[in-house]
Amino acid sequence: MRAPARASSPRPVFPRYDREFHATRVAFRAILTGVADGDRA
Repeated sequence: MRAPARASSPRPVFPRYDREFHATRVAFRAILTGVADGDRA
């Protein structure tokens, strides 16, 4: 689920939530990358 309001609003409304959400996305991407690499290997 994306947040289209980010493009129209440069300043985050919920800085803490945005920071936590970003960390979750980074961790999730790392997990997906690790799974993909493990699958290829």
